[in-house]
Amino acid sequence: MIASKTSPFYKIYRKNNIHEYYEYLRRASNPGVPDHGPLITRTLDKKQSGTIYESHEATIFKKYAELGSCSKVAEYYAIPMQHVKEVVRKVKDELKEKIKQCA
Repeated sequence: MIASKTSPFYKIYRKNNIHEYYEYLRRASNPGVPDHGPLITRTLDKKQSGTIYESHEATIFKKYAELGSCSKVAEYYAIPMQHVKEVVRKVKDELKEKIKQCA
């Protein structure tokens, strides 16, 4: 549904705003799903203002959310794609843990 270039999601929300992506998914799914958008935003902002390594991770993850793929991020920053994949996986795991703690 989301990956298809003909889906309403792709046509409406393919731009840079991760919060809009989350809101679309929240509305499209079960109405009983809690809103974790602010938690995700706070977590990424905290990482951005943390150590240089956390800031690096947050920057790469935000660009990943904007561009939609690791290869595009690697090309944009001219860094190895494997590094981008590792950072994205690490941040996703951290966000999942934060969400589980709130549930």
